Amino acid sequence: MPFFSAIAASISTFFAGITAASIGTFLLKTVASFGLSALAQKLAGKRGKSQDFSVRGQIGRGADIPQAFIVGEFATAGTLTFANTADEGGKPSVLMYWAITLSDLPLSSISGLWVNGEKRTFGPSGAADGWSQVNEFTAGGTEYLRMRFYDGTQTIADDELTGIASSAERPWLASAVGHGKAFVVMRAYLNSDMFQNGFPSFLFVVRGIAFYNPARDATVGGLGPQRWNTPSTWEPSQNPAVQLYNVLRGIRYNGEWFYGLQDVSAAQLPVDHWIGQIRKCATEVTGTDGPEPQFRASGELPVGAEIVGVIESLLDACNGRLSDAGGVYKLFAGAVDVPVMSLTDDEVMSTSGQSFTPFFGLSDTVNGISGKYPSPAAGWQTETAPPLYRPDYEAQDGGRRLLVDVSLDFVPYAEQVQRLMKSALNEARRARRHTLHLPPKYWPLEPGDVVTWTSARNGYVEKQFRVDGMIDLADGDVVVDLTEVDPADYDFNTATDFEAPAIPGSSVQPITVQDVGDFDVFASSIPDSTGVGRRPAIRAVWTGDIPDVRAVKFETRVEATGRDLPPSLIETVGAGEIYISDGVLPLTEYEVRAKFIPEAQQPTAWTGWKTVTTSDIRFGAADIDTSITDAIADAQAEIAEMAGIKALPTLPATGEKPDQIVMLPDGV
Repeated sequence: MPFFSAIAASISTFFAGITAASIGTFLLKTVASFGLSALAQKLAGKRGKSQDFSVRGQIGRGADIPQAFIVGEFATAGTLTFANTADEGGKPSVLMYWAITLSDLPLSSISGLWVNGEKRTFGPSGAADGWSQVNEFTAGGTEYLRMRFYDGTQTIADDELTGIASSAERPWLASAVGHGKAFVVMRAYLNSDMFQNGFPSFLFVVRGIAFYNPARDATVGGLGPQRWNTPSTWEPSQNPAVQLYNVLRGIRYNGEWFYGLQDVSAAQLPVDHWIGQIRKCATEVTGTDGPEPQFRASGELPVGAEIVGVIESLLDACNGRLSDAGGVYKLFAGAVDVPVMSLTDDEVMSTSGQSFTPFFGLSDTVNGISGKYPSPAAGWQTETAPPLYRPDYEAQDGGRRLLVDVSLDFVPYAEQVQRLMKSALNEARRARRHTLHLPPKYWPLEPGDVVTWTSARNGYVEKQFRVDGMIDLADGDVVVDLTEVDPADYDFNTATDFEAPAIPGSSVQPITVQDVGDFDVFASSIPDSTGVGRRPAIRAVWTGDIPDVRAVKFETRVEATGRDLPPSLIETVGAGEIYISDGVLPLTEYEVRAKFIPEAQQPTAWTGWKTVTTSDIRFGAADIDTSITDAIADAQAEIAEMAGIKALPTLPATGEKPDQIVMLPDGV
């Protein structure tokens, strides 16, 4: 029976029961579209909607959350495993603890942290307790937010979860070690100034699980210390070829299968070929920030995801295709490899049937592309890359704009997204496809191989074609399906082809801190009913009519000593002024500052200290009771009469000193 193989996962198994008579050229033409890269198939409408692997930005809750793990470097809010308040120093519920699972397989590290939608920085783990402070939440020597990371290799439970954070209602037992699970413990002091919108939300950027990389294994033709049977030698990798290799061989933990295929052996993944594709993905290209790998992939994989969906997403990340030739799997990433054979018109068997497809039907034609991807610059939200339009293609298609939108959930790299969009669009326009009978000389060809064809009949001069499918016939001849390719489809000039995406600022705009505008202080007095100043006072003024402000608070202190006076408060904010007199002395220098008390939970700030010297207003006669002054006057009259003095000077009503002092005789 003829043997059929093509560029499509398990496609040979699918057609295993078809007879030789029914295969023919029709089968090849039917399956030829599998030769397109995974991304180009999306553009040509050959594939349905892919699975959603976008960033999980909201923390998962509940027992029905599927297990998941991270590949590459990706963001996740994780799954809430535990939360509780705790007391400290006799103060109830001043601490909040969260235990958040990040991956159900061990991770390498946390490389980034976002709190309440804004990127934050954190210090290195303390040598003693393993806590890292979140720098933006540290003030006055107090670390209001801390983080402690467990990579999945821990052997004992977190001591604070089992201790201070544990309660009878919500216990964290010593047996809750989390073997094999990477998780983080967050600890926060509940402070309204630090966490103005209630409990904080978190997003963690983590370096994913370790993979076996045959290109780093010197025993199989690579360079390096990695070994398949020694997982401790493996390393995290953003290389999609490495990730795909491990998915096909099966991802395991402690020797037990966890995800991926289960029965694929090393022999089914030719190591020399895979090492070549791994190195091809790692080839550096020029980016806006310097050299970067040509292809990278990162994402979060729930174990419930269909394996074919994961394979397709990884192929999207490298514009790759996967061939299956008798259960032997090969990856072809990016641009085609060098041709392995050549042919001419003389070698095409004209006695057998041939077919030629010069162009796509309108339903399979595309001349523009837009792409969505998770953007670290936008806080890991899904962003849209600048659409790629081709006026020349539109002109060829009768002036129509035939746009396709694709999702690149595993490609959080803006420039790589645009490289993939351009190459996939170019590839999707390659419509020339031939189905030919060739002599036994071409029997060694395999799907994915590239040949050159010089054809006077078709006007080809060493034109390159990719083998997308083939049938080995009983007489030694082969039937091949060839699709035109051009390595130039992958040419990308950063300076001219890359368009910086219009991404809004990723930082959450903070609530404006309100301060007391136009604040100033002046020396004044408290007058009596006649308008005469009787007490020294400080007049404070500010801009009135402030919305959402309930009151204004003032603090006053003696400038020389720093002694505080009783604080003042006014709730008629619109008045714009207040007289502060409680404890105020005459001819003394004071400092005053003010702060708004808002209606809602909004940050406010003290003004700077304003200096003022009070007026020299002291006690006078008006401050003394009249019965006392009358008694003094009577006594003065008696003394004067006894001394033979007609009259004594009276005390001035203003309390000032008399103009003259009368000396009484001795003994009076």
